[in-house]
Amino acid sequence: MAGGQDDRENPDLRESSSGEARQGRTVRISFRLAALICLGLLAGLTWALTILSAPPRPLASEPVLASPASGSPLGPGSASESDGMAVRDVQARLYEEPARDGPAEAARMVDLAILETLKAVGQDLSSVSILEVRTLYSGRESYLQQTLAIRLDGERARFLGVLNAWLAKAAPDATLSEDHDRLSIEVYGQQTHSLLLQAPPTTDLPPPPPPPALPGAKARLAIVIDDLGESVEFASNLSRLGIPVAFAIWPSASNSQRIAALARKANMEVLLHQPMEPRSYPEDDPGKGAMFISMNEAAIRAVIMENLAHFPMAVGLNNHMGSRFTEDRRGMSVVMDELRSRGLFYLDSMTSAKSVGTSVGKKAGTPVLRRDVFLDNVADVDAILLQLRKAENVALKHGQAVAIGHPYPETLQALRAWVAQRDTRVEAVTLSSLLHPAARPTAAATTGKSRSGAKLPQAKQPLSPNTHPQVQPKTPPAQQSHTPIGEPPYLPPSESQPIEITPLP
Repeated sequence: MAGGQDDRENPDLRESSSGEARQGRTVRISFRLAALICLGLLAGLTWALTILSAPPRPLASEPVLASPASGSPLGPGSASESDGMAVRDVQARLYEEPARDGPAEAARMVDLAILETLKAVGQDLSSVSILEVRTLYSGRESYLQQTLAIRLDGERARFLGVLNAWLAKAAPDATLSEDHDRLSIEVYGQQTHSLLLQAPPTTDLPPPPPPPALPGAKARLAIVIDDLGESVEFASNLSRLGIPVAFAIWPSASNSQRIAALARKANMEVLLHQPMEPRSYPEDDPGKGAMFISMNEAAIRAVIMENLAHFPMAVGLNNHMGSRFTEDRRGMSVVMDELRSRGLFYLDSMTSAKSVGTSVGKKAGTPVLRRDVFLDNVADVDAILLQLRKAENVALKHGQAVAIGHPYPETLQALRAWVAQRDTRVEAVTLSSLLHPAARPTAAATTGKSRSGAKLPQAKQPLSPNTHPQVQPKTPPAQQSHTPIGEPPYLPPSESQPIEITPLP
């Protein structure tokens, strides 16, 4: 009691106790602050590592290229769910064999540089006229040699400066040379583009009407969309374009049966999109149900039989990948014999310029068609529209052409625009109708002029002619359940009646 009284009466003891208490509280507060700071630093470090580990996204002004691994273009806002295309394919399949360094890849990057240059100087595709397109070959690659007329609305020097900058960025192996108003672009010593620069018209007269259709049958262009089988919505939108489109469907895709039924309802032709071994295998896997050069004859026939069982309405088969398999004469002979026995034709996607499909098909008596233009190696609407115009040029020159695209939203958007503005001298037709030749004069033979009215330049013959074999299909056996080639005729679906999707019997 006395001790307690002494403590209360001693001010030094009271101050000492109070100081120790304050010091204890200060230590506790400092510890808590340190803990909070550490947690904040840890969270910041985690966020930074997440950002650094993510793949870089291109700027909006950078080229937007198709990503083979995902089946969708790279770049902000490039995929559209409303067009039925997911950002990532369900099984991350490759839509096509990855591009390799060479004239074909360089030529398409030059195309991209030209398009981006036009955008940068405030112009669009209406400034470009296609004078001539030719298919040339270099090793296993084929590429399009192009002569284009470009109307310049602004300064020539600015156009050249921007074009040089884009070539350095997109196609560093390309060289640009000038000869007055003509530019020549070469890659690996091969000329890919000849550009004729033109001054704008001196008057404000409205543009001339489109050229009238040539006398006789029109040039014919068949559109094929490969790699269908996942998005039913995309396929439905495709069927409503108002033109015939061949549906090339993966046999093992998630919705292959539903999309095949949709195509049948819409009177669209169906192809088996048959996976085949690429030269880059096993790095690039063609997928389930593929054919390889190591297979014997019985195994190849079994694969075709199993895959065709999914599509009894198929009129033909085309290759998915296949740059190695289509060069193999033994394997392709088995394929052609099997197709002939079933009354089907073969569309060669020409993933290799050394494909033996045409020669082997001719020997076997199997009808064969060949791809002329890939539409969407660059998944950009303007780039695809330019490819469609090149396909028109090929059709006008040879009487017919085949263009192959893929299920990108940009491809659907470009096709919608093309349907409304396509050359009236070119008719969109079913693929199988190209097996039956239609006699007609070509644009050059009739007028000596191009689509734009300019006189065609005298050019050397291509290294290898772009022929279109015209082999009449043989009558299928009576027991064959596949639809005969060319039937039924294309009838566009009614806009007022939705397409009903029913399972195959």
